[in-house]
Amino acid sequence: MDKFLSDPRASYYDTVLRDKIKFHDEDSAEPDWKVKQCYLLLIASATEIVCGIENLWKSGPSTGRHNYPDFGQYMPINHFKAFCSAAPFCWSEEKYWYEDTRDVPWEVFLPCLSSFNGKRQRLLKTVLMMVDESMSGWRPKTTKLGGLPNYTFEPRKPVPLGTMFRNGVECLSGILVVQDVVQNPEKQALKSYFGEPSSLPDQSDITAHTAEVLRLVEGAKIPKGGWVGGDSWFGSTATAVEVMNRFGVNSTWIIKQNQHWFPMKPLFAVLKARHKDRPAGHWVTFHATVSGIELMAMAYAWSQRGISYILSTCGSTKTADKLYVSYFEDDYGNVGSKEICRPQLAHLLYDYLPLIDEHNKQRQKILGLERKWPTRNCWFRLLTTLLGMSIVDMHRLYRNVRNERYTEVDVLEFSDLICKKLTLRPKRQNELLGRTMVDNHSILERIMDKDGNTRFAVTESQECRGRNVGRSIHHNCFVCRKYLTPTGETEYVQTTFRCSECKMPLCKKDRSNPGIGRPKSCVDEHLAATCDTLGCYGNDRKYSRFPREEQVQLVTNRVTRNSRRATR
Repeated sequence: MDKFLSDPRASYYDTVLRDKIKFHDEDSAEPDWKVKQCYLLLIASATEIVCGIENLWKSGPSTGRHNYPDFGQYMPINHFKAFCSAAPFCWSEEKYWYEDTRDVPWEVFLPCLSSFNGKRQRLLKTVLMMVDESMSGWRPKTTKLGGLPNYTFEPRKPVPLGTMFRNGVECLSGILVVQDVVQNPEKQALKSYFGEPSSLPDQSDITAHTAEVLRLVEGAKIPKGGWVGGDSWFGSTATAVEVMNRFGVNSTWIIKQNQHWFPMKPLFAVLKARHKDRPAGHWVTFHATVSGIELMAMAYAWSQRGISYILSTCGSTKTADKLYVSYFEDDYGNVGSKEICRPQLAHLLYDYLPLIDEHNKQRQKILGLERKWPTRNCWFRLLTTLLGMSIVDMHRLYRNVRNERYTEVDVLEFSDLICKKLTLRPKRQNELLGRTMVDNHSILERIMDKDGNTRFAVTESQECRGRNVGRSIHHNCFVCRKYLTPTGETEYVQTTFRCSECKMPLCKKDRSNPGIGRPKSCVDEHLAATCDTLGCYGNDRKYSRFPREEQVQLVTNRVTRNSRRATR
């Protein structure tokens, strides 16, 4: 990686092919520092006004209220351009690196997607899953496909053109657990389950939507007795029967186009016969056994004219405790509302249906990483999309695990918290270190308690001695704990100052001494550190213990001894 980034004059793509760069090592727990910087810069763009590499690397005052982002203080622009060209190919085999841009197949991206799914499966155990679609926008201008093997046009989506993902979300946390990219029809036909004989009485072939659901259920590893649901593209009688027969997983689906083996017209006729012109808040159900699977078909009127058809292998038709609120406009243009009953089965399905749509909205509209990084590389666009999905997933995970702390933090603010670990490039660090002695007052602040006091309360003995202020609040300098004494003991040096950003206790006094192994002062070493232990990363850390494996033993000051002997 260092050799690769040290040669910015070379062709980025050719350099990747020649040096065989691997940006990710599955065996290593921590990615390369420079690669980590690149991903953090991708995330940091979400909170900036401008977009594009050239604008994000500008510095100085802009035409508006904010200055330009100046991403050059973290990484040179040539290094980041090299990353953009190489990163999408790091998961693929080397033979695809030499393919012409127009002939690059999906096999370049599929290992990355497989790694994405594998990490989610190790993180979560999925029992309830909702399936839907997501889009990665791609609108080529100079060629028909822009380098993609194929793209999908879906006009009902906010971003209608690009790469479509069929994905499943874990219902309790809202995290994506499995994804499948939609390829061209010839490739889709080669995927598992497509065209196999079904379990229906006519033994018809399994079609695309049923095969997609089976792959998602298998990829999510839903245990027997679990549940999966989805909208009308995925739902059919064949889907419900096959999911139950093959995996023992219950399912609930909206039925619209896929009406084969579904009694839509009889359900509508019975609903109209029973409730006539006032069907809102009522439902009718049919029960049947198909290929040994008990099915329940339902027609539910959620308004006077709107009827939903639902097919399920489980659930209750009792009235849900929470009523559905229907909004309507009267003859005068005023918006009114009305509470309508609905069955528990419909309540369960409708409660989870918006999960992926909300996930897409947070990624596309609020974060907007695809808009921040316009590119001609279709594979880099897909990598940016997966990164946006990962940020939304991480935000939802933190809100579930640490709800009391992140409940009021939105996804944009959370992306800014992730970028706290961005570090200045060495050149900018040296410039900052040259100003530390002058700017110490802006870097350090007094140590305060939780109430904002810098001193303890005056004790009775101090009042007797005539003192009117208490003793200063102090802690042990965290940087000084790194250096063991010549006898191997940890030295605890008290200080009343701390870093104004991360609240690390630091000595204001310069304790550097190159003769014994301390080349920098505590403040300089803290600002220059790129590790999580000594670096300026966040104000939520505790400084109670310094890692033993990172401590350094000071040497005896031999220069001083020799100088004394010469004096004698």
